Amino acid sequence: MLNNRKLKERSDIILLCLAVWALMCLAMFFYYSVIAKEKYIKIGNKIARRELVYYPERSKILDKNAIVLAWSEKHFDLYFNNLTNSPKRIKIIYERIKKIFPNAQKPSPRLLHSIMVRDLYPKQIIALEKSIYLYQELHISSRIERKVVDYPKVQALIGKVKVINRQLTGISGIEKLYNHTLSGTHGRFKIMLDRNKNWIKNSYKSIKLATLGKDVRLKLSIEEIRKGQK
Repeated sequence: MLNNRKLKERSDIILLCLAVWALMCLAMFFYYSVIAKEKYIKIGNKIARRELVYYPERSKILDKNAIVLAWSEKHFDLYFNNLTNSPKRIKIIYERIKKIFPNAQKPSPRLLHSIMVRDLYPKQIIALEKSIYLYQELHISSRIERKVVDYPKVQALIGKVKVINRQLTGISGIEKLYNHTLSGTHGRFKIMLDRNKNWIKNSYKSIKLATLGKDVRLKLSIEEIRKGQK
């Protein structure tokens, strides 16, 4: 059996180790909370904060009588992201979506992203809320389509647009000639993300407001354009 002296020595050693450990913890706490506080706050904000760009809706093109010849429409589509590469999970999610949308397309296990339903209506988006909450593979994405009245000569004059850097940009005709006027200028904002990369509510902060473009009004009527006048 250990005598009292040896027992006391061992107790002192244990207490000394605990004291050293406590001092180390205090030193580390002081370092991270005082000395290196600003450094790690900046690192944390850099990871959690995102600065995003948004673009205003492209403006309209009108004839001389203010009849709309070209305009933009926003559409919403349901996509499937293959996060697990599990055929069983794909089947479960597909069967759930098919109950809401009988014509939904089945996701391909060979693709990372698959479109399931195009052109969702507001009521359909609301109906998908619970499914999107339960399955992270599902997400709704918006897209902008440029529409032009269905007359070949008008369409030729108006020209075409193309998505460049996530913005509709004129590449021919009136769309190209007045691209800057129709596009406006982009805006910027900041948000904070949680550890799951979800947008933290009330963390939105505007940096720069977008400026809306202006409608372009031509000097010809739609009938004059159809007749080939320039």
